Amino acid sequence: MLSGRLAVVAAGAVLGAAPMRPAFAAENTAAAPAPPPRIRVAVAFEQEPQLAFPPEFGPHAATRALAQGVREACLPVGAVTTTAAPCAEIGDAPGSRVCVDETAARALGREIECAPTDASAEAIELAGSACETTDCFQGEARRAGASHLLLVAGTWRDGFTVAGTMTSVVGAATTPVAPRPGYNPQRPRTGPQVLAILKWVARDAIVGELGREREARLARPAATPPVPIVTAPIESVPAVVASERVSHKAVGWTLIATGVAAGAASGWFFAADKADTDCAPISGDPEPCSKVRRTLVPAIGLGVGAAAALLGGLVLVLRNGGSGDATVAVSARPDGVSLGGTF
Repeated sequence: MLSGRLAVVAAGAVLGAAPMRPAFAAENTAAAPAPPPRIRVAVAFEQEPQLAFPPEFGPHAATRALAQGVREACLPVGAVTTTAAPCAEIGDAPGSRVCVDETAARALGREIECAPTDASAEAIELAGSACETTDCFQGEARRAGASHLLLVAGTWRDGFTVAGTMTSVVGAATTPVAPRPGYNPQRPRTGPQVLAILKWVARDAIVGELGREREARLARPAATPPVPIVTAPIESVPAVVASERVSHKAVGWTLIATGVAAGAASGWFFAADKADTDCAPISGDPEPCSKVRRTLVPAIGLGVGAAAALLGGLVLVLRNGGSGDATVAVSARPDGVSLGGTF
């Protein structure tokens, strides 16, 4: 028994000495920042065969150039160029990476790699699509699991005119797409330059969309942090036990009231003893009542009960003894009154 108590005391001391801390707290581990979510962009060029590229460019060259531009879009813009040799850019598109001596291999190749922590995009090529309307292209993008559709159209007649739209497949929000201000659509372009311009336009469009996505995420209300649950030592939690007790004094007054009522009843029974009843006065009849009441026995019983109740009640009231559990029971019977209880 003594060893058990010592064990409980020792356990309580350990719990009391333990520092309070949130129950959900994890160990101090350095978590690497999660990369931003990627958007999935379906790309398509309307009426692509009208560009009439040379066969050596391969099939669906315009769509492939758009897809490469999607893959090269990084936010923040601080990407690493994988092409070793820099080139002289065309004069009306500074920062476009479109070279004066552009080649098809360079235009269709990947020139920029995004850092792991950059926001970027995944390209889905809708090559060879038979769609002729925007709704049709959006349906294909949705079936391919894309979140956005980059739809571009252009005309190549010496100069190159290009424009398009960036559409959210889910929200149907549409943003126009075009080259930067200063671009001259009338200036003659080579086939490789047309492909490089498509890649540049797609890259700029995706960077703009990534910026809008980031602003939308920052504008969303932050999630409410969980309320920490603090654990406390066992000893610090007080035990409250509620109990209801009946006052001895209240029981005493109850007995006195019962005794008074029983005494009054006893007096009535005493007065009614040997009284005539069932009387029917008839002229000349000296005894008109046929019955006589016999109430002496119940009168005596009630008197005894009244005396006992009064005595017990007076004892409890005069003692006024603290608090405790008390019960009282009074029962009336033909031969008297019984009093019982615990005090």
